[in-house]
Amino acid sequence: MCFYTAPHLKWQALTRPTPNPSATAYLPQPTEYRTSPSSPQGSGTVARMKIDCRSNIRPQIGFTLIELVITVSIVAILATVAVPNFRTFILNNRIKSTAQSLMSSFQLARSEALKRQANVAICFTDSSSACTTGTPTGWIVFADTDKDEIKDSAETIIDSKTVDSSKIYLLADQNKSLSYNSSGYPASANHMDTVVICDSRKNVDGSGSTNTSTAQSVARALDITATGRAKILTTIVNINSLLNRLTMQSLKSTCYAGG
Repeated sequence: MCFYTAPHLKWQALTRPTPNPSATAYLPQPTEYRTSPSSPQGSGTVARMKIDCRSNIRPQIGFTLIELVITVSIVAILATVAVPNFRTFILNNRIKSTAQSLMSSFQLARSEALKRQANVAICFTDSSSACTTGTPTGWIVFADTDKDEIKDSAETIIDSKTVDSSKIYLLADQNKSLSYNSSGYPASANHMDTVVICDSRKNVDGSGSTNTSTAQSVARALDITATGRAKILTTIVNINSLLNRLTMQSLKSTCYAGG
């Protein structure tokens, strides 16, 4: 039986309906009849109040076994497709962000040299944050007070970045440094002019091929001009050109994949 308390509703006196003996079932109806509290007992009048008994019927919630199996199968198929693509996205983004960050550091070194009217250098560093000619784990921008392109203890570090050398390979020629003079130009003609950035996939396109040399590579390279401006190269042929420009050809094989 449905009970509903609504003191704000007005009661309407009606004649009690006569039961229908031919009714085959007694089902809750949207309109239920209750005796009015204000009606005398046995007065023969009732008050009508609309109550939706159907609102108390709660639908069953859940999945059938077949629906659950189908859902799990679809999720498994999507995961098989999405996970490799997501891994590739992470690898590509790591190289791109490293190249952008390195180019920003070259720009910073140049602008600081102009602002300070003094030499400012950028060099690759090892785990001790000292300029290195070995395997770099990052780079620093510093005030090159003595103009030797080597970070001394008394010289101020302006900016520094690190990379995971087991996942990102930084290849650079000469002594892996470049110092800008007060005019914003390289202080030495024998400066770093080539940087190649790659990972274990080397200089290939997105499908791992080198057949189309003009295709976009997963690797990146920075070409530093004679005026000290850095430009990012993205095609396989252009990056191979910079790899061939390296004096230390032993470094070339790290990123060279043919083409």
